[in-house]
Amino acid sequence: MNVVVIGCGRFGGYLIRALSKSPDPPYIIAVDRQERALAELATEFRGFTLIKDASDLSVLDEARLSRADALFLSTGDANLNFMLAHIAQELYKVPRVVVVESDAERREVLDCFAIATVDPMELAARQTVDRLSAEWGLKS
Repeated sequence: MNVVVIGCGRFGGYLIRALSKSPDPPYIIAVDRQERALAELATEFRGFTLIKDASDLSVLDEARLSRADALFLSTGDANLNFMLAHIAQELYKVPRVVVVESDAERREVLDCFAIATVDPMELAARQTVDRLSAEWGLKS
């Protein structure tokens, strides 16, 4: 499996580290305009890094997006994430595109374009409730 991650800050970096530790890790291409974000990736990371600004669309070719099985977008710029997600689906035919988005209205717009989303705040809240339920007997 080939995975491209654009935006390797907190969420993107965590995702790359988790994928790299999986039993059958995918080949990952990590793209970020900040060298520091890429330097902080796990030592287990064996993929390819591009220190580039993904708003330059030639970077999508360099990231081999046409060969990607999945694209994860967490750049911190909602408009850029939406534009890249739409381009990935329409021009590159990437079968799985996921955008990290906390804003409910933006998630609705992305949903209209059949773009999957992940809300980190919702994930954190669910994990907290699960932990409280398991450790303290809280019923959700």
